[in-house]
This record gives sequence, structure tokens and C-alpha cells, in this order.
Amino acid sequence: MELVIIGTIVNHHGIKGEVKVIAHTDYPEERFKKGKTFYILKEDEYEKIVIDSVRFHKNFVLLKFNNINNINDCLEYKGLDIYSERHEDDRVYITDLIDFDAYDEEGNLIGVVRDYLEVPQGYILELETEEGKKVLVPYVDEFIKDIDFESQEIVIHLIEGMI
Repeated sequence: MELVIIGTIVNHHGIKGEVKVIAHTDYPEERFKKGKTFYILKEDEYEKIVIDSVRFHKNFVLLKFNNINNINDCLEYKGLDIYSERHEDDRVYITDLIDFDAYDEEGNLIGVVRDYLEVPQGYILELETEEGKKVLVPYVDEFIKDIDFESQEIVIHLIEGMI
């Protein structure tokens, strides 16, 4: 079973066991639904959890899990990631691209994907060049021309001033 990160628990919400989650998916309404099963990595073991209720508030997903019933229960989950099973028809997750090599359209190595930023407009890949310089690339079709999962490579359309 391959798991992917779909969110991070950032805090509790209220006193009845709800947690506040930042979603790491473009479609949180599809991903987070009542009755769905997820996993939380806790002390090197995956704990299975089931969603009892879902609400969306501002930029957060408010979740109530089957095993969390009060504020004290939720405190131990703060800062932990929520995982889902990967299915073959799943979309690309931004976290999948970490450590991929990034090339320009002529085949020249730009750098390695080290991290990503989540901004209101979407995602930005953070590349690190061989010289240690950071390069930021918007994760949009205009710049991301190809992703090869087998070779773990990304082809990027560069514009003047990008690097």
C-alpha cells in the first residue's frame, strides 16, 4: 500500500475533538468526505482513522475523526500529516516531485526540486541549483512542460530572469 500526504493537522478547533487541517490537495471537497479512511503517522506507526464529519472554514478543513472526542485527544495530533492510499487514477501530488531533477527544454540541468510553497494562486516549486542557489518555478502548465515519474525528471520552460 502506497500512501501520499493529503493534509497536515495544524491545530484543534473548539473543544469537541475537531482538528484544523491544511489540505495538500487541489480538490479537498473530493478528498475529505464523511466515512473516508485515512492514516496518521504517529510514533513510526500508521494509525487508521475514519472521518465522522467535515466542514470547510476559510482556508482550512475542519475534521472530526472517529477516535477523537475532545480537545485533549486532539492535542497529540497537532503537526502530524494525514495520509491517503494512492490509487492509479490519482492526480500528481506536489509532494511526489521532491528530489526530482529539473531540466530546461534543451536538456540542461537546472537543479533539484527541494521543496514547494503553497500560495493563494497555487503551488511554486523550489529548486536548488548545483551552486546552492534557490530557483522558484510556478507549478503551472506554462512552465511545467513534462513530468517523468520513471526517471524522476521534470522539464521546465525557462523565461528570462527566472534563474
